[in-house]
Formats: sequence, structure tokens, C-alpha cells
Amino acid sequence: MKKLIIIILSFFIVFPLFAERIILKTGKEINKKITERTEESITVEVLGMPVTYKLSDIASIDDEVFAPVEKKVPVAKESPDITPQGYFELNDYLIKAQGLLRKFIESDGRHMDKVISTAATTDGNEKAKKMKQLAAKYAKIHRKRLKDIEALKPPDDCKSYHKKLVELHLNKINSLESYSKEDLESFSIYFRKSRNNEIEILEITLGIFKKHNAPREEIAELEAAIEALKSQ
Repeated sequence: MKKLIIIILSFFIVFPLFAERIILKTGKEINKKITERTEESITVEVLGMPVTYKLSDIASIDDEVFAPVEKKVPVAKESPDITPQGYFELNDYLIKAQGLLRKFIESDGRHMDKVISTAATTDGNEKAKKMKQLAAKYAKIHRKRLKDIEALKPPDDCKSYHKKLVELHLNKINSLESYSKEDLESFSIYFRKSRNNEIEILEITLGIFKKHNAPREEIAELEAAIEALKSQ
């Protein structure tokens, strides 16, 4: 039964191949594939969202020591043997929702690359014009994706998660539309709200994991991801 529980719960997160073993100075362990690495930080993906950790906060990566561990790594205990009734419905929704969220993050990254490229290759009035056009274009793309999110039917345990996912898309759309209209104050407000939504989505997911007795290592990874996003 315990093996079945772990298999079922593994659907909550798409595990990357060849994940690195990352130990934070707090003692928390993260097993994720590093998607980006700089001289100052690393980035991993948690529930489709990029989470960055400063190297100064990391004790080791795959046993390569960065700094002394401040606390002993807690030994994970086995989760209670529980009946997986209702998990399939829950997992089915989360897999679809996180798939859409992943597409949102990936397209957002491509849009940002285009914006940076445009900013670097144009100037003056032409630059401002093209930037506004890009913002309006991407707002329309996100509105289409929002319809896919709204079409999902979340189970009771995921209704608050679903609400925040819709909120994230709306705030992103509003920020882009505000920028296209040169309303930079509103753009800044909606942008900050969308960043807060990303943290709230992880916090709600953490609550779902705890309620359904997910493996402790998964709970620890989510907690570490939330701390990292809050520090950015």
C-alpha cells in the first residue's frame, strides 16, 4: 500500500531526470534538476515555476561542498499508510493544471526574450511603439490560455488552487495591457500581484500535500521553494 501511495503522490510533481541532490544551509534537501546556473545562483523548477537559490544559501550540490551545513539533514520518516480514495481525481486535475502553468511560464520566458531583444535593437519612439505592441500581443495570448484554465473542473481540495491560478493569469494580462497603454503605475501593481500569486500557488499546494500525507521530502522541497521565492 505504501508503494502505491508514493506512486500516486508522485503525480503531484513531474520529476526531472538526473536530478541533483541540493542541500541548503538550513539542512533541507532538494532533489531537482538544475535548469540554470550562474556564478551566484542556481535555478530549479518546482510545479512548473522557476525557483532560484543563491549559492550562499547552499551547503552542497551532489556532495560538492559549498559551506558547512548549519543543521543536520532530518531523516525522512515514512508517511502513514492511508487509503488513496479520491487521489486519482485530485491528481488528474493537478497534472492538467500544472501542465498549463508550465506552458504559461515557458511562453512568458519566450516573451521576455523577445522584449529584451527588441529593447536592445531599437531605440527612441520606435522602441516604445514596438514594446507596447508586444505587450498587447502577449496579453491576447494569455487570454486564450486563461480560457483553458477556466475550463478545468477542480475537485474540492483544489478550488483555492484553481482560483489563484486564474488570478495569476488575470494579473499577468492586466499588467501587459497596462503597459501597452503606458499606464506604468498599474503595470507595476499587477506585476507584483502576479509574483505574489506564484508564492500563493505553492503555499496552497503545500497545504494539499500535507493534508494528504505526501512524502516528507516533497513537503520539504516545497517549503524551501516558497522561502526562496519570498527572498527574491
